[in-house]
Amino acid sequence: MMNQVGFTSGALTGPADGKVAWTMHDDLAAVDALLLAGKAQFDGPTPPLTGDAALDLADLAALATDLLGRSIVRKVVTQEVMASALRSSGMPESTVQIVLGYFHAAEAGEFATVDPTLAHLLGRPAATLRSYLETKLQNTSRQLR
Repeated sequence: MMNQVGFTSGALTGPADGKVAWTMHDDLAAVDALLLAGKAQFDGPTPPLTGDAALDLADLAALATDLLGRSIVRKVVTQEVMASALRSSGMPESTVQIVLGYFHAAEAGEFATVDPTLAHLLGRPAATLRSYLETKLQNTSRQLR
């Protein structure tokens, strides 16, 4: 699971980041099915299909703290420190560069756009990162016991 180590250790560690309009896979799959079945449509270029809020890792740490009932902090490290840790874990260099690229893009605001199209196509609000984490972090808490 995303950030499993951080949720377990109590620190979400990584380089400087930025807001991300988190989108749940189940919502994307549902809207894909609607579009492919011709039950939903939009005109023009594909719009961003996003949740309704953009959160950074500090926001994610605050959510996890609230849901787990224990402190989860956001620890910022340099890209060099992050790259070294990833390499030490056995991650291939090409994957290290992809991971760092995501942080760089987030910091530049590339993932911050929030758009209502996903919710409109679904006919309901998009799932929130909080609701996703409620389920995933319950599983993490059980594994720690």
